[in-house]
Amino acid sequence: MKKIGISLIFTMLFCSTVSAYNPPVNGESFFEYATPKLLSGTLSTAGGGIFTMSPESIVLNPAITATEQRTNLNLSYTALISGNEVSKANNKAYGNIIQSSILIPSKLYIFTGLVNFTSVNFAEMDLGSSLNLKANLSKEITEGLDVGLGLNVGFLFGDYFDWALSANIGTLFKLGDLGFLKDFRIGASINNLGKVFTNTNAIRPVILDDVASPFPSLGYIRIGAAALFVSTDIMKLGMSFDLETPFFQNLLISAAIDFSVKDQLFITIQEKINICELANEYVHFIPSIGISYKFRFNVNNVAYLDRNDWNESEMQVSTAYKNVYETVNAISADVDITLGLKDETPPVIQLWEE
Repeated sequence: MKKIGISLIFTMLFCSTVSAYNPPVNGESFFEYATPKLLSGTLSTAGGGIFTMSPESIVLNPAITATEQRTNLNLSYTALISGNEVSKANNKAYGNIIQSSILIPSKLYIFTGLVNFTSVNFAEMDLGSSLNLKANLSKEITEGLDVGLGLNVGFLFGDYFDWALSANIGTLFKLGDLGFLKDFRIGASINNLGKVFTNTNAIRPVILDDVASPFPSLGYIRIGAAALFVSTDIMKLGMSFDLETPFFQNLLISAAIDFSVKDQLFITIQEKINICELANEYVHFIPSIGISYKFRFNVNNVAYLDRNDWNESEMQVSTAYKNVYETVNAISADVDITLGLKDETPPVIQLWEE
């Protein structure tokens, strides 16, 4: 009875509003399933416990990419597997998410572009099939403040065609070291300011006795904090914490722990709770886990790479696992290439000739 009472309270507080909030199961998070760093919580609204920048960071906060100095390419694939007997009987036990993104720095701003194809049509978790594009500009305003602005375009296919066109805004405050917290950051963003997918009659919602509400939700707000607890030449240990609300109609809470060895091996464990889905018993308390490895590589005797100082670059390969619903598991993998090496040599100022 106690569990039922708590569920009813959560439902009344977060899932019953004048706008009939009733998104598809995991509909608020489907962009976060596209890559291992998103799936595992390595990326967050404030950049992750160990600050991590990748083009898909703009999904959470358009400002995260503002200080990147190098061109970055990312290609990812996520397989979703359903164990539901109805999905199996209808030959819909497998879903796919394919994503490609690029980041290009310039003196004025950082441009990031992303193309995402999602097809998930399970009986218990139906996100439909969609093609989504994102374009983003970010800039470092001061040493402690980054801002970003993004544009979303989407097309929903299947039983009901639809389109989406919206904007995202975000900011990142870098506060430095605060006591035992190192590299402390606070991030905030508002996403989906415009038209989202509204023609959702054929999509399974959280509350089954009603049609699915538009998704991803209009005015999706994120706020998060992240910091390092340990930072040495050998290892780093950090943590991030995010609160998310689709315009105050629901609450999503996530916390992640990040660990790295010599800035080469990275491990992340995250737990994320969706209050509305929890109230309707659509969630399992199984944390996600992600692992990645970064290394350098050389490509010689290529004139174009030599001209751009790209002959020595970095590659990071990642994988992650998450139980996204009782019978649905996601496995993601990607390759992230950063062209060139970070310039860490300070400029030399010469006042007179020797």
